[in-house]
Amino acid sequence: MTLAHQVALVTGAAQGIGKAAAQALAEAGATVVLADIAGDKAEAAAEEIRATQLRALGVQADVGDVTDIDRMVRLVIEAYGQIDR
Repeated sequence: MTLAHQVALVTGAAQGIGKAAAQALAEAGATVVLADIAGDKAEAAAEEIRATQLRALGVQADVGDVTDIDRMVRLVIEAYGQIDR
C-alpha cells in the first residue's frame, strides 16, 4: 500500500503505539504529523522519522481541548493543505 501524496495526522504520537503508527504511515509514503500533549517529545519522534529521509512534523496538541484541536488542524492545513488520514 502506498500513501504517497497523503497527509496523516496521528495523535498520541510521541511514544508507544502512536509513534509506531506514525512510523508505519511514513514508511508507506505519507507525510506524517505527530501530535502529542508533550510537544517536545512529538517533535523528537518526528525528527527520528525525518532522519530516515521521510516526511514528518511534530506538533503540541491536547486533544481534550477543542481550542488545541482547532489550532492543530489549522497548522496541518497551513503546512500541507490537506489531511487525508
